[in-house]
Amino acid sequence: MKRTNALLVVLFAALSTPGRAQYGPPPAPGADQACPVAEMVPTGEGKDGIPSLTVPPVVSAADASRFLAPGALVLGVVLNGEARAYPHNVLWWHEVINDVLGGKPITVSFSSLTGSGMVYDPAIAGSTLSFGTSGFVLDNNQVLYDRMTDSLWTQMRLHAACGKLGGTAVGLLPVVQSTWEAWRSLHPETTAVSFNTGFARDYNQYPYGTYNQLDDTQLRFAQSFVDTRRAMKEPVLGLVQDGLARAYPYSGLGDRVAVNDELKGRPVLVVFDRAAQMALPFDRRVGDRTFSFEPVEPTGFPFRLRDRETQTLWDLTGLAVSGPLAGSRLAPIATYSAMWFAWAALFRGTEIYAPNAQAADVVITIKGVNGNMSYEPNPAVVKVGQRVAWRNADLVTHTATQDGGAFETGLIPAGATSIAVTPGIPGSFPYHCEIHPSMVATLIVQ
Repeated sequence: MKRTNALLVVLFAALSTPGRAQYGPPPAPGADQACPVAEMVPTGEGKDGIPSLTVPPVVSAADASRFLAPGALVLGVVLNGEARAYPHNVLWWHEVINDVLGGKPITVSFSSLTGSGMVYDPAIAGSTLSFGTSGFVLDNNQVLYDRMTDSLWTQMRLHAACGKLGGTAVGLLPVVQSTWEAWRSLHPETTAVSFNTGFARDYNQYPYGTYNQLDDTQLRFAQSFVDTRRAMKEPVLGLVQDGLARAYPYSGLGDRVAVNDELKGRPVLVVFDRAAQMALPFDRRVGDRTFSFEPVEPTGFPFRLRDRETQTLWDLTGLAVSGPLAGSRLAPIATYSAMWFAWAALFRGTEIYAPNAQAADVVITIKGVNGNMSYEPNPAVVKVGQRVAWRNADLVTHTATQDGGAFETGLIPAGATSIAVTPGIPGSFPYHCEIHPSMVATLIVQ
């Protein structure tokens, strides 16, 4: 597979216990019958054709800045007080780095064709595994193998798909994806993996041409499912909780924001900064209290957060630095990154975050299943003064237009959420979709 400019990838978060997550449930251990080997596609590279690195040489931040551009993307990891940056420039060409950080073995995995970068805990089944590239992909996503058992591991699915360890889950560790400049600002003491790896590679050259560009619609290999609600290569942040997946498109988050959200009852915080190309997911709880956050400084980096409940100031690592809660810490959520098409193929029907939904008291979902388009719930019952929005979970554009003209959302593109309307009087209000007139429902205001 021929490889040839900077890869913009996307961050995802798996929600489980803070600091370590598992996606599942995977098949039962040893379940070779679940192995999707027929769906795996050879890349032409062969096993270890993309050579992994093991405990590569690292350099200081000052030395790394001599070869890393400020805007170069890195995967940043902190373990036991030790910080390290793994440049995408190196990961484009090696995809797997087996390393030791803070005295703990880790595996940094990056799938160039899905833009998914994550950090595994390789302590599995009583052993510390070392991983390499298998020469296969599944839905364009990297398939790894472990050198102890030769089992195959599908990177984003977070478990072994085939072999002796088939069905065994892998633990996910927290990682920060950002520009080198932003990571170094947050962790001045960081080290970085050197370009002097012992391999003859042009680490300043992205090996896949225009593949990572937002307007690029080409995939290298077979794809079982493509969700057309967003651009295929668009960066999104995603969260999963108890089977519910939600994607946060970078393009819809603004320049700097703290998103206070809730997923299946779990309060979560997503801190996003466009210039840093950084999205940080945290649990919003400290002890038995839940907090809401907002950025303090509109410009400059790093910036601080303030919780609205106590006015405590927090830094971007989740540490309360001053105020009533000084010394407290938010739990980071273990994350991985991927392009929209990859996330949507893995979590089919994923919700898509829209700021309008956060401004609504009631959200009505527009669904389209096997050609049957509907508003749910129908009827929807709300109170006078409540804000109501419509979230389009279908693949085509809709509207919510009141028959008598009492409200009109305008066009609601696939994956978007409408502006919120606020009923001022009680009554029964039938409405429909202007584009699909057979779609009808009723809003009951009490």
